[in-house]
Amino acid sequence: MIGFVDTESRVRICNMSAEDIRQRAERSNRDSYEATAKYICWEQRALRSDYEFIDCPCASECWCRRWGCLGHYRIKEISFDQFLTTYVSLWIPQNARKNVTSAVLEGRPFGGRQRNAVPALHWLRQNWASSLGSARDSGRCGLCDSAFSLDYRVANLYEAKMWSQLFYDALAPFDTASKLKIRRAGYRDRFFRDERGPFLRSSEVRGGA
Repeated sequence: MIGFVDTESRVRICNMSAEDIRQRAERSNRDSYEATAKYICWEQRALRSDYEFIDCPCASECWCRRWGCLGHYRIKEISFDQFLTTYVSLWIPQNARKNVTSAVLEGRPFGGRQRNAVPALHWLRQNWASSLGSARDSGRCGLCDSAFSLDYRVANLYEAKMWSQLFYDALAPFDTASKLKIRRAGYRDRFFRDERGPFLRSSEVRGGA
């Protein structure tokens, strides 16, 4: 998921050229590759295994379509176990992945830093069929006109990461530090989906935002 705010130079995306945006995204991906977590590598693997690219289903007047959207990524009909494997690869440090997986699937106690991921993942496991169906039926991306509504109160970043993985092209998680950078870049609070939940709505970042 490419960020829509240049938090380094504090320049609004709508004021950047296409080449500037390309270079910023390239630099961000390179930094991600060189970091310990190597998120960009795991994300590319997830795109091949867990998602499918569908033709844009939106009407011609939708904002995403008017700006040349060709399609959206949608989660495939995968099992929860596969989703969980991808989750821990994307979001959990390698030394805690087995513990988080065991806590979710087997109920083993886990008190590590990533423990806040466990209750939400346990809930998702119990409600996998309906949650997966909702994600596959959504058909929207973060740049669509219609507001995205999530009927679930997100309490922490690990939960936000879980939902962003399920609704890959519609939601992006952020932490407190990122939120402060976004505000310093000049975006109003309506950029955020919900002050209580760690999501950003990229559909709010448009030329007039």
